Amino acid sequence: MVDIPPTATGIPQGAAAAGKVPVEGATPLPNGAKHANYDGPCPPAGKPHHYVTTLYALPTAKAEITAEMKPGDVGDWLDKHAIDKAVMTPVFEKK
Repeated sequence: MVDIPPTATGIPQGAAAAGKVPVEGATPLPNGAKHANYDGPCPPAGKPHHYVTTLYALPTAKAEITAEMKPGDVGDWLDKHAIDKAVMTPVFEKK
């Protein structure tokens, strides 16, 4: 998701369902499953799986990122323009 307003303080439960914009003014982007919504963790069976989530701080209110961009191009753009970032890596395992 890009263009989360700086006034946003959270994402309400259930707000990231298919077809919904979770934060007013934000733009959802496709995830690894090519869905523009939050699917939740679904690790492969047998070993822990790491889910890396990165929050980027940008110097402008709107990012020059579109849903048509390839994930690698989005990452390159963010790495080039970000003024800071925070990374969270939860680990899930299916037994």
